[in-house]
Amino acid sequence: MRDALQNYVLVLEGLEQTKLAELEVLLDDSVEFLDPFNHTNSKAEMMAIMSHMFRSLSQVNFACDTLAIDDKLACIKWTYSAHHHLLGDIKFVGMSRIECNDSGLIISHQDYWDSSLVYKKLPLLGRFFIMLKRRFKAKLI
Repeated sequence: MRDALQNYVLVLEGLEQTKLAELEVLLDDSVEFLDPFNHTNSKAEMMAIMSHMFRSLSQVNFACDTLAIDDKLACIKWTYSAHHHLLGDIKFVGMSRIECNDSGLIISHQDYWDSSLVYKKLPLLGRFFIMLKRRFKAKLI
């Protein structure tokens, strides 16, 4: 299973619109995909989410910074960057929990990252998130 998980990470790192089929063949039909904006249990829907990302953003880059694998489970620390025509450059660090089945197909891909980094770039919402952050930030002595 280690090889299947390592291959999945390599495909993610080289992913682009024209290579989505390479990702699709690695997924179980009922793969769970979770991120701050989406949650699905369908290969078709996960692929639609990936396709939407490439239609909405340019210069998409996913770089694996750290990879830990144990049997059928991988945890990845990664850096994601992209460009949005209205919001400009987007860059953040996140973590993924990826699980495969006995056949080596991915059955779960859960992404964890701070979505406020995207919200802060929105004109009105951004100011609101910055205000909230200031309000809830710990007062250090």
